[in-house]
Amino acid sequence: MPFLYLSALFFWLILTAVPSAAAERLTISLQAPVSLQNHPVAGQAIDDTLQLLKRSFPAAAVGRNRGSSAVILQLSNVPTGPAAAPASVPAHLAPPLTLADQSFRWHATRQGSTTLLRLQANSPEGVAAGLYGLLQERLRVRFIHPRQTLLPNHRRWPLAARFSFSGSPRFPYTGFHLHTLHPMELTEQLHDPSRPGAFEEVAAYLDWLARNGQNTFQFFLLRDVDRETWLPHARRIIAYAHSRGIRCGVEISLAMLQQQAFQAITLL
Repeated sequence: MPFLYLSALFFWLILTAVPSAAAERLTISLQAPVSLQNHPVAGQAIDDTLQLLKRSFPAAAVGRNRGSSAVILQLSNVPTGPAAAPASVPAHLAPPLTLADQSFRWHATRQGSTTLLRLQANSPEGVAAGLYGLLQERLRVRFIHPRQTLLPNHRRWPLAARFSFSGSPRFPYTGFHLHTLHPMELTEQLHDPSRPGAFEEVAAYLDWLARNGQNTFQFFLLRDVDRETWLPHARRIIAYAHSRGIRCGVEISLAMLQQQAFQAITLL
């Protein structure tokens, strides 16, 4: 008789626990206006954030523009046109001199059973910076290398129901110069489009820059580059970099006898 009683109690616990577990599953919704989803910089950051949230909350239901959710990340509707140039800048010089505002501010509140996080920004680049700022500064996602991202394993929403935090670049241009005069990880990929996976590895590096809030990328062009095959490769890299909010540059030498720098004038 005690055995039958314990068996019945065991099955009752299973039957009552399963619906409860399903009802308590964490739901996260990233709500974004269509204009931001269609913008290259913000749209890629939104898609990337959704994938990173799914990997950081493996047991949660993460989606875009869902109905009711336990956690809602709400993105403000921002202007998606080109950044306006200061009045003092001549029109033909405006594009290279204007930079999008990357500042952002998160404000979290509690509305009934929902935690609502609102992102305020002034540009798609600011939206992207805000998303990656939340992931890195609050949700402990670590973008330590283009080939390695450290992801947490959250079982529940780890942030307080009410908080605010903001970010703004200390300098207008943030990024890296890759000194490809010396052998490094991306020297061949940047110069040789015939190398297997060349573009994909450069794109992964650009993704890493974007995730870390960088907007500038530059490298030393080498003299043995094949101009016919390299130019389309460079255009492809530039187009992808711009879609991630990153400006590109190459460094060349007028006449350098050292190293293997590209020379505008060949003295010898």
